[in-house]
Amino acid sequence: MGISLSKWLVWRLLQGGIDVEVESHRWMRARRWIAALVTLLVASSVALAAAAPGASAQGSSWTVVPSPSPGTNSNFLTGVSCTSAAFCMAVGYTGDSSSAQTLIEQWNGSPWSVVPSPNVGSDNNQLTSVSCTSKTFCMAVGYAGNLVYPQTLIEQWDGSSWSVVSSPSPGRQNYLEGVSCTSTTFCATVGMSGYGTYQTLIEQWDGSSWSVAVNAGGEWGFAVSCTSSSFCMAVGGDLAESWNGSSWSVASIPSSGSGTHNLDGVSCLSATFCTVAGWSTPTAGMDQALIESWDGSSWSVVSSPSPGANGTDLLGISCADATFCTAVGYADNAILDTLVETWDGSSWSVVSSPSPGINRSVLEGSSCASATFCVAAGEYSDPSSGGRTLIEQGSEAPVPAPTITSVSPPSGPQAGGTPVTIVGTNFAPGATTVAFGSNAATSASC
Repeated sequence: MGISLSKWLVWRLLQGGIDVEVESHRWMRARRWIAALVTLLVASSVALAAAAPGASAQGSSWTVVPSPSPGTNSNFLTGVSCTSAAFCMAVGYTGDSSSAQTLIEQWNGSPWSVVPSPNVGSDNNQLTSVSCTSKTFCMAVGYAGNLVYPQTLIEQWDGSSWSVVSSPSPGRQNYLEGVSCTSTTFCATVGMSGYGTYQTLIEQWDGSSWSVAVNAGGEWGFAVSCTSSSFCMAVGGDLAESWNGSSWSVASIPSSGSGTHNLDGVSCLSATFCTVAGWSTPTAGMDQALIESWDGSSWSVVSSPSPGANGTDLLGISCADATFCTAVGYADNAILDTLVETWDGSSWSVVSSPSPGINRSVLEGSSCASATFCVAAGEYSDPSSGGRTLIEQGSEAPVPAPTITSVSPPSGPQAGGTPVTIVGTNFAPGATTVAFGSNAATSASC
């Protein structure tokens, strides 16, 4: 299949869990680039041309949010989708592969809680990804059935409950790993089907039923991102396929050097802007972060940090705009630590994120409903508790330092009291504090 297993995936196999990671809809936190006009009442005659607003740049950070772990042993969250700061759904499973049950948790502005979800398999029910367009419409995908012959599993949220939706299973073994919906009448899901020899499986929702769109090739579909009913990008292994509204076609991915590379997440803003995240493994070496970008006609590799001492894997990605994207996964530092990397329009950098597990902490899916509300989901473990759900929330994206382009008038009387207009960029919205040297303005508006 052209797929190499990272240390994390090998661990999941040994635990009886799935051996791949999930779709896009990952972390969408918007960067603020603000041009502001500030009117001041000067309290000092300090030379105004040298003055600068007293607003400081805000930092970017993640914090752990409590979430239920209903299983006594293993609890995994593999995907999350938020439509607002008052509505998110996270999906996964609880238990090992011999007794796995679907797990869905909801955020409604208060603590995360478990939402009842159907199980159709006798011993193996796993949800891998979710996509919501509103409080009343979500699709979650995965697989169910016995260990030998799993079948596709798709569940739909109608605003009050989850129910199973019939979906094709064209092969003896069938898995769905990623889903993306743009409306109640259009969704796409990707995965794999076959037995021994596997093929990419892509299915589409038309508002009433799911049907097979693609069941060919030799790659596993890990993730998909759709911007409309006429454009989607699906990725997996070293393959990308795009949807143009009528058919799917291969969008060639460049080689990232010798060895193998694996694409786990994709986020598209339009037909001319997509970003994928995963990892590459040199012929002789450890996993390294891999990020590539799509410009509408071709892919190119983008440099990204690989902070793990023993390897780095990115499992998902989400972009808010062309100047802000976030990729999540883990860094192997003897144990697995959570990893968040952000794109500022010119380069990728690592952002601090908590790692509560003694043995491991991994982020698998992420979603942002706005610039100030972002959620990532995964799991962590320690010797006493086994696998526990992990949900982290991201704060405001970094704001560049304010820059002044003009000050009028450039000076004032020693007694102060002169209205001053400062023009520049990156001022905090609603700023009410401005300093001229050590002297604060008596009032300010932005």
